Amino acid sequence: MKNPIITLTTDFGTRDNYVASMKAVMLNVNPEVNIVDITHEIRRHDILGACFIIANTYHYFPGWTIHVVVVDPTVGSERRPLVASINGHHFIAPDNGVLSGLFQDPEDISVFAIDAEHYYLRPLSSTFHGRDIFAPIAAWLSKGIEIENFGEKIDDYVDLKLPTPVVSEDGKLEGEVIHIDSFGNLITNVTRDTFERMLEDAPEHKFQLEIGDVVLSELKRFYAECEPGKPSLLFGSTSQLELSIKRKSASEVLGEKKGQKLTLTFS
Repeated sequence: MKNPIITLTTDFGTRDNYVASMKAVMLNVNPEVNIVDITHEIRRHDILGACFIIANTYHYFPGWTIHVVVVDPTVGSERRPLVASINGHHFIAPDNGVLSGLFQDPEDISVFAIDAEHYYLRPLSSTFHGRDIFAPIAAWLSKGIEIENFGEKIDDYVDLKLPTPVVSEDGKLEGEVIHIDSFGNLITNVTRDTFERMLEDAPEHKFQLEIGDVVLSELKRFYAECEPGKPSLLFGSTSQLELSIKRKSASEVLGEKKGQKLTLTFS
């Protein structure tokens, strides 16, 4: 494949040389590869945070793009390195659930436990598999090595249960904050489809959201409609309900964190 694309998603940050080292390894194997940084600012060891980012980004890339995801708190342990083909894309990551957001309802999926050590960079570090395993495997894959050559196909990969909204016995929708972006917007696991369906079924087509001490009953269309300094609700680019404060960080102002529970009442 000419000019293949490899994306990188990590919790490495940009202060150290880790990201550059991975890129150097890939370019040594395949100088024609195009490397795209999705983000290196995943919160340290935040596997579910990486799930959110990659699941909401990968499908914008052309088919056959190779996505390397390295959030690896147990690097050096017996956890397996994986290479997977999902919906026409390839993913290389540790077997710790970081790809769980892609395992939910894929049209086609094949997962292999990497054990083809002759593709690894030597000497192999016990603390930097991103450089020594994931980067060279991605580069060799970009050169046309068939995915089956990297290891044995498996079906017992780690698949974490992601937070999903639930409807309580009294008909309320209970969700939670699953991501906080760099603007401080609180992104929840309530999708537009779920919200609009429950709102349509409500007798008066009204709703009320409660999160912490905040109560809201109006939906904005975009950020410019929001009143500065006051909490507002809208659907962001991921089509998930989010709480924001115009020109401020909702997370800092309200003191809310990932995992904060919320309740939606429809009437």
